[in-house]
Amino acid sequence: MARLPVVAYEKADKKIRGIYDAIQSKFGMVPSIFKKMVNISLVLEGYLKLDEIIAAGTGNMIMPSGANHLSMASVWGIK
Repeated sequence: MARLPVVAYEKADKKIRGIYDAIQSKFGMVPSIFKKMVNISLVLEGYLKLDEIIAAGTGNMIMPSGANHLSMASVWGIK
């Protein structure tokens, strides 16, 4: 199985360094998983945006109106 390389701060371009700086200020460190996700910067940017949405408690942005309250009964087709 192929592994994603860790992108070190010193070898990162300006855009990625900016992302790392933001993560560093938020978490106090840059976790290794983020250093791997940044191989495709859109993946890391999307993950961080999703984290912001969840932290803000604005789940309505994720699902269309009316779809937020799925019960297990409706998921399993139980009437």
